[in-house]
Amino acid sequence: SSDLNGVNSSFQQSKIGSNFGATLSVTFGKKWTISTGAVYAIKPYLTNFNNYHTSYQFTGSQPESVYANCRMLDIPLNINYQVYHMQANSITLGTGLSSYFMLREDYRFNYAGLYTNGTGPGGYTVINKNHNILSVLNLDATYTHQINSKFGVTVQPYLKIPLADVGASQVRLQTTGVALGFSWNINNASIKPK
Repeated sequence: SSDLNGVNSSFQQSKIGSNFGATLSVTFGKKWTISTGAVYAIKPYLTNFNNYHTSYQFTGSQPESVYANCRMLDIPLNINYQVYHMQANSITLGTGLSSYFMLREDYRFNYAGLYTNGTGPGGYTVINKNHNILSVLNLDATYTHQINSKFGVTVQPYLKIPLADVGASQVRLQTTGVALGFSWNINNASIKPK
């Protein structure tokens, strides 16, 4: 999927990211599903410097804004409830929590006027140092069209709301997007669309 990433519930300076991954879902009862998996996510964002937190002391002028490009593993743990099922079509609503394992964080500082060495650092990179465990709230709605007993296609609009500061920048990174994918039933029992 592609998504929009912004800081502090604002998508005014949003940047487009992308996600690739897979989830495993287990259904219990007739309506409930628990799912988890792993998603490789590329999340760029732009934010005003006052939203950015660092222990580094800038000796000259402070940056006006920060551009970040973060690559991470998103490990979700979600629960879904089926609210509609008619023939080959179904809709579920879901929520849960995600953990972010930051693989690489690239930060670039943007200064007013022409950048000079005396102003401050141009940016820095952090690799494999930050883990945000169960720190992001997931909200989603999933439409599934079942092609046959095994194969289906899915469309899932979603929103990811931070419950804690994320990454080395310690920002409230919020994400929204629409995931497109397919489902494959690994159960040996034959499932016929209702």
